[in-house]
Amino acid sequence: MTEAMRGRVRTLSSRLEGLQRPRVLYILNSQPLITVGPGSFIHHLIEVAGGDNIATDAHAPYPRINMEDVLRKNPEYILFPVGRFEGIPQDEQDSWKRWTDLSAVRHGRLYQIPSDLLNRPGPRVIDGLELLARTFHPEIFSDRQDAR
Repeated sequence: MTEAMRGRVRTLSSRLEGLQRPRVLYILNSQPLITVGPGSFIHHLIEVAGGDNIATDAHAPYPRINMEDVLRKNPEYILFPVGRFEGIPQDEQDSWKRWTDLSAVRHGRLYQIPSDLLNRPGPRVIDGLELLARTFHPEIFSDRQDAR
């Protein structure tokens, strides 16, 4: 199973090579605003999936971030983990739509990501990685299964 997962990552990496890396904000918590930074598992997944985490210069794996930084870094994608018992509530997700200066809001790129695919390292994380890549780079995937 591990070798099959590594093969999927290699295939994905080769397809993403040379593509522009969109700026990404992954929201772990909204009050206070907490994201993922270097040293976190999710930061690594964003990078491997062809994204550029806006908190890449943070000094902690799960840093607090203020709205001034978010506005200055202007993410092209905003990701909300959602799940049955965890995640960012819908009303808090909707509140981001008021920030119309953000590229992600202007272009309708606010996405719900199943928390069980990314927030817990395990065998399904490769599915989460492929989901991120399809989200950031839909132009290279002809359908949902094409990442494999």
